[in-house]
Amino acid sequence: ISTCIKLAQKNSSIVWQNVILALSVKFLALILAGFGFLSIALAIFADTGVTVLVVLNALRQLYSNEKEEKNLKTDEFKMHIKCCSSH
Repeated sequence: ISTCIKLAQKNSSIVWQNVILALSVKFLALILAGFGFLSIALAIFADTGVTVLVVLNALRQLYSNEKEEKNLKTDEFKMHIKCCSSH
């Protein structure tokens, strides 16, 4: 259960990072477009770029989950060895 809580907290953190990043870039693009410094092509490029960054940031969690799972299996195996060797 503690592993699930840690993963949920890490996931929540990454979600907030993604939301803040995406909204910041969109707000900046809105301001720049309002003053005429940003064309529609650059706005689309910025939106696509931030989407790629958000996806890559979220993929960190997937890699982290695999690593946590391997560590958990290793820990369970060590506990099993300790338990069996004590008999």
